[in-house]
Amino acid sequence: MLESDYGLSAELAGWALNSANGVSSDGRTIVGVGTNPDGNQEAFYVRLPGPCPADFNQDGAVNTIDVLGFLNAWNAGCP
Repeated sequence: MLESDYGLSAELAGWALNSANGVSSDGRTIVGVGTNPDGNQEAFYVRLPGPCPADFNQDGAVNTIDVLGFLNAWNAGCP
C-alpha cells in the first residue's frame, strides 16, 4: 500500500517492513521495525501526507467539480 497508494517505491527500495508497532490516531504516522537495504534490522518511521484541501470532494482529482462543490457549500453558508 505504501508503494502503490502513496508512491513510496523509491524510498522503500530494498527495505522489508517486518512489523508496524504503532500508528497515530489520525493514521498518518506509522512506526515499526524493518530490514534495511544492507540487511540490518532498523526502526522505520513513515509520515503520510494528509488530504489535499483543494480536492473538496476527496475523489483524488482537483478540478471544476471541486470549485463548484466549494461554491455550493459557501452559498449554503456551510463552514
